[in-house]
Amino acid sequence: MIEKEKCQSCGWVSENVECIGIWHCPNAFCRGSGGAWFRDTLKSYKDCDDGVSHTVDDKEWRMKARIYMTRQKMRRFFGLKHNL
Repeated sequence: MIEKEKCQSCGWVSENVECIGIWHCPNAFCRGSGGAWFRDTLKSYKDCDDGVSHTVDDKEWRMKARIYMTRQKMRRFFGLKHNL
């Protein structure tokens, strides 16, 4: 059985958290580096000139994250494949 890990940035506990949330965190609201996979999908996503950081529109991020997480939680509730 795969052990669950806890994301150091947001506290999300899941077997899908990788390297304490540094590489990946399934929580779309995560502000850590592991949550960048979700922010990368937003229309407002822009890389900064430093080549390390990025920026997104906060309202778009929260709205899309809320929709994504609600859908994933419903899929988990009904026993369907989910990413949480």
